Amino acid sequence: MTGNPIKTNDCPDSPTEPPPTLGQHTSEILTEILGYGPEKSTELKKDKIV
Repeated sequence: MTGNPIKTNDCPDSPTEPPPTLGQHTSEILTEILGYGPEKSTELKKDKIV
């Protein structure tokens, strides 16, 4: 990963956390961003859509 070209005293030069793993935020995206309920999220996972 490349570093941030803009340097400030307030921000660290390197990422403080590792990148997310595949599917790590799927549940949050389905519910908080797309507005699916728990039943729909479970159905999508069961049908291997997500």
